Amino acid sequence: MKKQLGFTLIEVLIALMIIAIALAAAMRATTESIRTTRHVRNVTIAHFVAMNILSEIQTDLLPLSSSNNPARGKTNMLGQDWAWSATIQSKNQFNLEQIEVKVRLRDRLITTVTGYHAQ
Repeated sequence: MKKQLGFTLIEVLIALMIIAIALAAAMRATTESIRTTRHVRNVTIAHFVAMNILSEIQTDLLPLSSSNNPARGKTNMLGQDWAWSATIQSKNQFNLEQIEVKVRLRDRLITTVTGYHAQ
């Protein structure tokens, strides 16, 4: 009887199937990681935009009308256009206005930041 010197076709196919399953799992994990990284980046940038708008309101660089009409605008940060709106939610007994700033990217709400402004 002759001694076998290589792998059989079935052994090669099983090894290829195992490698394909492992690579598919690695691709899925990489895709999920990229998606999570993008989400965290967008939330962080949106928070920066909201804090900048809130700071402009608090230092009276951006006036807000006391009516229910929100101030709206667009800010370009890190190569993306961020739409924001700022509204006065309420006033308290200490004459502080509660300001809510909402930031959107491509018509999707990313974050909302609340701050206060003294009259």
